[in-house]
Amino acid sequence: MLSSNSIGGWGDAYICDTKDFQFMDNRGQMSLAHQRFMFKWGKEKIEFGNSKFFEGRDFIINQNTSSYFFASTLSEVIYFEGNNFHYGSANIMGVYSAVAECSQF
Repeated sequence: MLSSNSIGGWGDAYICDTKDFQFMDNRGQMSLAHQRFMFKWGKEKIEFGNSKFFEGRDFIINQNTSSYFFASTLSEVIYFEGNNFHYGSANIMGVYSAVAECSQF
């Protein structure tokens, strides 16, 4: 595994650990279990494969540079820069938010 200070980009794969993962609906807010997940940073999309909460989801990249990306679906967004992964979604079930720290592998 590369140092967390390594600069990544297109074509790189990452492994991430959530630091905070929350769900909120009309009944209240709850912390969700720690998640470890992997993704591949492509030129046009982010691919998660078999990664628990994100399993089988691919996100189209809206903005992509050598140091960050912004990707989304109709109800979900991801912002990734450096080693910081931020996720949010709002749908009929409620609101999810996650913050994770990632490293290249």
